[in-house]
Amino acid sequence: MISYNKWHDDPIMLRWLARKDLIPPSQEELEKHYIAQEEFERKGLEWDRKENKMIEEYKRKQKEAIDNEKKETLSVGEGENYQPGVWDKKQLVHVKEESSEVQVIEQDISSKYIVDINEMDEQLLNIKEQKMLAPLKELADLVNWEDYTLEKMNEKYRKDLVKKLTIKCLINDL
Repeated sequence: MISYNKWHDDPIMLRWLARKDLIPPSQEELEKHYIAQEEFERKGLEWDRKENKMIEEYKRKQKEAIDNEKKETLSVGEGENYQPGVWDKKQLVHVKEESSEVQVIEQDISSKYIVDINEMDEQLLNIKEQKMLAPLKELADLVNWEDYTLEKMNEKYRKDLVKKLTIKCLINDL
């Protein structure tokens, strides 16, 4: 039940009423506590206001960046109504691999098809994948793959299963 005094939510008074403190709080202690609590609440509200301003500023900048991108790409609409604009930017057209570097040549693609661009992206990904897998190929050559045939792996699995079942039976017999 909530009363009209502040004792039901006042931690200092509740500690004294619950006999955790032997001496009741003095008027000065209560005033200090109330002032500190009000200051804490004031700082919290001030922080919330600053946080809301930062969120609004972020949303404004994000909307501004999206609007700038729409102007730059000349796109119209959003979602199902989206219509791409005219791209006058330079895009990847050819990929060359020279020693340890990948050289990307850019060219105007106003007359190129998207399919050509996807093929070139795939070439670039293949080159990167080959570079990443090169050290592992040496290790893979050291493995005797004849030990990993289907028959040998099934035989190993059966042996492991028999061991587990034997151990289980021995434990149950105890």
